[in-house]
Amino acid sequence: MFHFIQLQQFRQRSTTPLENPLILNSAVEAGNWSLVKELISNHNVSADVVSQSFLLQKLATATVTSYEIIQDILKKLFSNNSSSTQGLKDIAQDAIAEAAKCSNWNIFLTFLSVPNILLEDETKLLLIIEIVEKSQILREKPCLQIDVLSAVWRYSRQTILDCKDKKILNIFVGLVAEFNMWSRVCDLLVAKPDLNRLDRDGLSVLHRLVMCPDTRFDSLLLLLLENGADINNKTLKGDTILHLAAKHQKVLTKNQSSPTIYSGWGDHEYLRLKIITEDVNKRAEPKRQLLTRLIRSCDSLDDCDHQGSTAVMLAAKNINWEFLKLLLANGARASHVDQHQRSLLHLLVLYGSYMDPVTCRDLDLVPLCVNGGAELNCVDCDGNSALHLAVQSKNWILFKSLIEHGADPGLMDSAGFNPVQVVEGTLPDSASRNRH
Repeated sequence: MFHFIQLQQFRQRSTTPLENPLILNSAVEAGNWSLVKELISNHNVSADVVSQSFLLQKLATATVTSYEIIQDILKKLFSNNSSSTQGLKDIAQDAIAEAAKCSNWNIFLTFLSVPNILLEDETKLLLIIEIVEKSQILREKPCLQIDVLSAVWRYSRQTILDCKDKKILNIFVGLVAEFNMWSRVCDLLVAKPDLNRLDRDGLSVLHRLVMCPDTRFDSLLLLLLENGADINNKTLKGDTILHLAAKHQKVLTKNQSSPTIYSGWGDHEYLRLKIITEDVNKRAEPKRQLLTRLIRSCDSLDDCDHQGSTAVMLAAKNINWEFLKLLLANGARASHVDQHQRSLLHLLVLYGSYMDPVTCRDLDLVPLCVNGGAELNCVDCDGNSALHLAVQSKNWILFKSLIEHGADPGLMDSAGFNPVQVVEGTLPDSASRNRH
C-alpha cells in the first residue's frame, strides 16, 4: 500500500526529479519493466538513482519476451544531455559486459542500438571481444555472431583503432575474417593488426582469405601481403597456404575442343562455343597469375599436411587440375606418396574419372607428373600401380598416356595379374569373379 501511495504521488509530480530510488528499486527487483518505463518517462532519473537501483545491471541479465520496452527504457535514460549522462554511460558499459558474460546477446544488441551508448573503455571492450571469441552459443548461431561483431564495430570503432592493448585489434580482425567480413578487415589494416595470429580454429587472416569461397581472394591477397601477412605461416594443424589453396582456390577454365566433335552442330554453334571458351580462359588468367605469384613466394612447395599429402596431391584430390599444373610448372615434386602409398599418378587416375574425355585428353597431366619425379610403376598398399587403377576405372585415355610414358604393362598386382591380362579378359574365371 505504501508503494502504491508513493507511486500515485510520483505520477502527480511528473516534473520532479526521482531522487528516492525506493519504488524504482522495487520495480527493478520485480522485473516490472512497464512500471520502470513509466517512472523513467515521468521523472528525471539521476545516474546515482540508476546506480543504486542496479537498473542497467538487471536489464543486462533480464529474460524478456519483448526487447522493445527495454530499448524504450534505455532511450529515455540516454535521451537528455545532462551532466548525468556520462555517469550513465560508464554504468552502461559495465552492463554491456555483464550481458556478454551471461550470453544475453539480444540484450547486448539492444544496449548497443541506443544512441549515445558507446564502448569506449578498453578493459571492458577486451573482455567483451574475448567472450565473443570463446562463445559456443555464437559459434552455433553465425548470423547472430555477425550481428554482434557489426554492433561492436559500429559503437567502438575508434576505440578499436586507437587501442593501446593490441589484443583488442588482433582478436577482432581474426573474428571478422572468420566470417568473411573483408571490408572490416580492410578498415582495420590502418591500425596495423597482427595478421599472423592464429585464431580459435588455428587459422590466420591470410589462411581465412585463401579459404574464402568468392573472388575477394583475388583482390585482397596482395593487400594482406603488403600489410605483413606471412605467406609461410602454417595453420595449427600444420597446413600451408598451398595446401589451403589446393582445396579452395580453383581456376575455372574451359578446354578448346576440335571442330570435329561439333561437326553435326554446324559452324555457328562451334563458333559460339569457341567464343565462350576464349572468354572463360581470358577471365581465368588474372587468377592464374595470382596463384603463380603465391606459389613462387612460398619457401617450400612440397611440405606435407597432417595427413601426409603435399599440395599437388591435394590439388588432385580436389579436382583442381589447373592449380596442379601451376605447382608442377613451378617446381613442385611429384615423387611423394601419401599414407596409402599412393603417388600423384595414382591420384590422377582415381580422381581423373571426374574429367570428361576431352578434358582428360587436353590436360594430359601424365607427362607433367613424370617430369616432376612421379614413379610410373610404384604400387600402393593394395599392390596396384597407376596403370592397374586406370584399367579398373576404365580410364583408357590415362591408360594410353601411362603406357606411352613408360608404365610397365607386365607389372603384376597383388592377385598376380597384370593390366594386359585384365584388358584382354584373359583372367581365369575364378580370378575374374574375385576382382568384381
